[in-house]
This record gives sequence, C-alpha cells and structure tokens, in this order.
Amino acid sequence: MTLQWRKLFSNRILDRGRDYWKKDWVYAPSYSELPAGIHCRVGKPGQSYDVTIDFSDDWSEIKWMDCDCPYAAEGYNCKHEAACLYATELFIEGMQAIQEPLTSELPASDRKSGRKRSLKRSTALAENMSTIFLILARFLHRLTLTRSFGSGSGIIRP
Repeated sequence: MTLQWRKLFSNRILDRGRDYWKKDWVYAPSYSELPAGIHCRVGKPGQSYDVTIDFSDDWSEIKWMDCDCPYAAEGYNCKHEAACLYATELFIEGMQAIQEPLTSELPASDRKSGRKRSLKRSTALAENMSTIFLILARFLHRLTLTRSFGSGSGIIRP
C-alpha cells in the first residue's frame, strides 16, 4: 500500500517541490502518530512557510494539507507541501508498513487454529519489520546526516 500523493499536484509544482527538497529547504519535520500527521517548515532561507499534513490513521491517504504561503491561501496545493511530502516519503512508507500487520485479517479457515494464526501473524510481522528497518535506515541516512558538527543545518544526500 503506497500513498499516491503525487496525483494531488501539477507536474510543475512537483518539480518545484522536489527542487526545494533537494536544496535542503525542508526544515525540522516533526511527526505525530495519533492523529497521524506531519509538520515541516519549508522554503528559501529567510522566506519559509509552515506546512501541516494530516493523514488517515493508517497513513494510506491525506485527509488535509495546509501551508501558510500565498499560493496555498488561494486554494491550491503548493510546492512547499510537495517538498514536505518528498522529504518524509520514507517515513510515511514505514508508518504504513507498521500499520499493515495490525489491520490485516487472516482468512476464516486460519482462525480455527490459534497456533497457525499466531505463526502466520508472527511471520508477517517479522517480514514487515525487516521492511520497516530498511525503510527507516534509508530515511535516517537521507534526513539526519549533517555536514559537520556545528556548521549549520545542512543534510548530506547520497
């Protein structure tokens, strides 16, 4: 289950949002689990905007987005929102992977045997956990490596 957020933006806005993300103009992303959401500060140095994005509890769809820039104030999805989503994409995928084993149900035939169900759930959880660790490792590598101690807030991109 992958969040299909790109369809919410025009190609021009996606390109500009990706440029902001690549230039490290997404600052201090913060996440909340319940309610599911992300908050970022996005923009050029000296001219940045607050972005808030709320998701469904299983992170499968965007319920609401807000940016305090003039373009979003006119009712459009803006480059700042796209940049925030680019910067947090791996985190969102990780949250979806965590939610999947919690919300999936086994077929009725497997419910008869508690042992089979327990084994299948454990196997599914282990597979999802390995995926989560890979996604989180990529996310941390991408978002938390600083250029050097005390020399700014830049991020090294692979």
